[in-house]
Amino acid sequence: MPASLFNPAPLLEASLFVQVHVVSATAAFIFGALVLFARKGDARHKLAGRVWVVLMLATALSSFGISDNPVLFGFGPIHVLSVLTLVGLTQAVLAARAGQIVAHQKGMRSLYFFALIAAGLFTFLPGRRMHEVFLANVPLVGDLGAAPMATMFAAALLAMFALLRRTGKV
Repeated sequence: MPASLFNPAPLLEASLFVQVHVVSATAAFIFGALVLFARKGDARHKLAGRVWVVLMLATALSSFGISDNPVLFGFGPIHVLSVLTLVGLTQAVLAARAGQIVAHQKGMRSLYFFALIAAGLFTFLPGRRMHEVFLANVPLVGDLGAAPMATMFAAALLAMFALLRRTGKV
């Protein structure tokens, strides 16, 4: 029987903080797409937005229990992103409450792109947990080194960011 391409062991063996982080980030990614592309301003949008904010809070806060690459006092680069996410969530929610809808929209889109998509892509680099779960057993991809994958990810992120800037979404 061929080996499975999906290997859940790195997640199942990870700490509760990592598991909460992965589940909440994945749910926020899916739920956020629904919120971003659905009709805006009605009661459903507001409820869905609140759920997304809670998922993002869980994602950011759970990261403080993860110290895979500590640089200073047990904290690493992901924690800077987590602080920025908490600040960005606060600003975007306050903008919506103040009726500053354009600022709210730009803030939420930026959070979705940078805190979920951009940060999420880097979790798939070789040596990272999500790479071990989803890509390590994929022929060719699993053997690809970190430098080529990082280059491809960076190019994809720059292209997406340029497209979003061009359309005024970020």
